[in-house]
Amino acid sequence: MLRYAIHMILLVVLFLAPAGTGLAAGEDSTALGKIATVEKVFYGSEQAGAILERLNNLEKDAFGSSKERVLINRINALYSFTLENSAASTSLITRLNAVEWSFSHTITQEPVKVRLEQLEQNLLGSVPAGPIGDRLHALTKLTYGEASIEASAVNIPEATLVKIRLLSNLDSNKSKSGDNVLFRVADDVYVDDVLVIPTGSYGYGKVKTVQPKKSFGRDAKLEVEFNSVEAMDGSSVVTLLGDEAKEKTRSMAYAAGASVAGLALLGPVGLVGGLFVHGNDIVIPPGTEMYIQVAVGTPVYGVKLK
Repeated sequence: MLRYAIHMILLVVLFLAPAGTGLAAGEDSTALGKIATVEKVFYGSEQAGAILERLNNLEKDAFGSSKERVLINRINALYSFTLENSAASTSLITRLNAVEWSFSHTITQEPVKVRLEQLEQNLLGSVPAGPIGDRLHALTKLTYGEASIEASAVNIPEATLVKIRLLSNLDSNKSKSGDNVLFRVADDVYVDDVLVIPTGSYGYGKVKTVQPKKSFGRDAKLEVEFNSVEAMDGSSVVTLLGDEAKEKTRSMAYAAGASVAGLALLGPVGLVGGLFVHGNDIVIPPGTEMYIQVAVGTPVYGVKLK
């Protein structure tokens, strides 16, 4: 919202081109890695125990039981059910995001079990028994009727704008190099009529360099990377602050009443991925809004919801 002092972002931060982070970026494609990935999606963290015990627990929660006999086939089926989209099937993550978005026009970031139970409480008034797959199917029918949720393969164009809202506090007296920077998407992003990045999706960055204010009038400096946002299908989209994002942020600042002098500090158009400005002490509170943009064209699966 404009009341969150958007003009502050114009005064103080250096944004650089990113390297991608998120679920897909650091994912381990081994059998054990796939189990750990699904555990994080379902429960929020990797679980302890023998691999077979962990797989049995996941299958019980997801399906009720497994029809597969070969271990690697069981793991791949579970992983595909949870995360993979195709023309023939839509992943658990994509379907859950679609149902939650349809209910509240935003998505949350808790583990699948928590999100599903919250939706059931809100839509049904109670949490039914049964495997996650069946319960999500029931919510899908309740939300969409007999229509199924179909994932559409699309390409998010390079330089697509993404409005974000900071969750982390940036402070030249407290922030340290390497600190994580969290933010959330503030407005839905569509490609044609396909929702590709829903409101509420998390974004990830890092503080790169901090120089506190020094004597003799030497101002503080803060260098931050905004690396990526999560798409509708849970994959990672690499982002940066380029010319289009600067201009859009500049326009939003004008609407908020920022001074012309303050806008001049946004930096020259043409310095793609970078912004260098001075301040005294730099404090950018959570809730500050700005724009970033997609760094390169990115194939994702979205959902037609309009």
